[in-house]
Parts: sequence; C-alpha cells; structure tokens
Amino acid sequence: MGDEVLGLSDTTEDLRRARARAANLELPRAAFEEYDLRRLDDDGERFGEFDAIFCLEVIEHVLDDVGLLRGLSARLRPGGLIYLSTPSHDHRPLFGEEAHLSGVEDGRHVRWGYSEEQLAGVLTDAGLEPVEFARFGGYLTQRACGALWRLQRVSLPLAWGLTLPLRAVTLFDWAFTKRSGIPFMSLGAVARKPR
Repeated sequence: MGDEVLGLSDTTEDLRRARARAANLELPRAAFEEYDLRRLDDDGERFGEFDAIFCLEVIEHVLDDVGLLRGLSARLRPGGLIYLSTPSHDHRPLFGEEAHLSGVEDGRHVRWGYSEEQLAGVLTDAGLEPVEFARFGGYLTQRACGALWRLQRVSLPLAWGLTLPLRAVTLFDWAFTKRSGIPFMSLGAVARKPR
C-alpha cells in the first residue's frame, strides 16, 4: 500500500524468512533488522517515529512489560497506535505450554497471560491510552494449533498441509467458542499515544 515498514526480531532465522517473503511479494519498502526490543530505551531513537506499531505475541516473553511498552511508545508519533496481542489470562494450555513458563527471559513465556484489566493497567502505566480490546483464538483455532504443533514434530510442511483446510472452520470460532464456554486463547488491544 506504499507504507514504509520496519520489522524487528532478535531471531536471525525469522529475519531471513521475512526478507525472503518480502522479496517474493515485491515489497521494496519493507526492511528488517536484528534487534532486541528490550534495548529501545538505550538506542531506539535511531529508528525514528512511526504511525503504528504491531507488537504481536511478544510482551508475555519480557519481564519488564511496562518498560517494553514505554520503549515502543517512544517510537510512536503523537496520536499513533500500537496493536498488541498476547495470551489471555484464562486460556487453556496449548500443546505442552504449561511446561514452558519461565522466571527468566529465555524465549519462553514469563507470564501466563493478561486479563483486559491487567493489560489496560500495563498500557496506562506505559503512558498509552487503551482504545479497544478483543479476544480471539477460540476453541476451533486452539484445536487447529494443537494439531499443527503435534504434526510439526514429524514434518513442518506436512503439518501445514494437513492443517491448512482447518483454517476455514475458524470463521465459526467466535460463535462456537461463546456457546461452548471455552476461554479464548489470545487478547488483542489497540492503544493510542496521547497527542
């Protein structure tokens, strides 16, 4: 759409794949850099400011969640938006997830998840104004993810091939999950940097 995009990751393999996808899609204005988001307070100003920041499934891996969001907020223009996703505090454990909580930042989750109230508090403490919350990743999505994670132990291409058709049924996720009473897996939030 003509936007300039910067993708940051501390994982070399993720960056390699992102660069290859951007090249395949002919997205010359998408750049990628290896970077640890926990350093934003130290040297994040070199990235400039952005109209929007997406921080998806990251905050649950960082002990100083408020510090992470403050660093991201410093990179937003006034009125800019941050889009955030994280596990919901009441989600059911996914395949083997209960064994992956960690008290140190080693790539695993350092917290189980957030409620809307907890996430609103973290966003507010970081100087952001919460705008909207949404839950997603219902029962059908959780089943598809569980199948994918189990099958990828055998073969990742096989896992993707076999679970791809299951993605169509997730269109019915919201209604099915609400009726079943099973908690949603993830919580999304939109927050604004004050003008």
